[in-house]
Amino acid sequence: MRTDVMLQTTTISAGAPYLERANDLYDIATECWTTEAHVLYYGTAVEKEVFTDSVSIIARWKPITGKSTDPIIKITITPRDEGSVARIFEREHPFITKGNYAEDAIRWLNGLYSCI
Repeated sequence: MRTDVMLQTTTISAGAPYLERANDLYDIATECWTTEAHVLYYGTAVEKEVFTDSVSIIARWKPITGKSTDPIIKITITPRDEGSVARIFEREHPFITKGNYAEDAIRWLNGLYSCI
């Protein structure tokens, strides 16, 4: 299993402007995914990268000390016509079930903002 490649798994279009959509997604992802690292397991860090024509929301594992790992999931939101399009990229990893983070992101991108 290769863990160094992120694959696009989902694309979702919406009528909301991309910056508004990205800010909403960042807020809920930070609330639901952020955890602190402990001796026995990594925490999860959520970051937002803003570019001229896109915004990426990234979740990565965070060890107690040292640098965070490569992204677990990356959601890139870009403008499209009167709305926006979100593309979800996932990394295969032996310790997580594929789709756990993506299921949350899909639900949030469709306007259902809750931590389940």
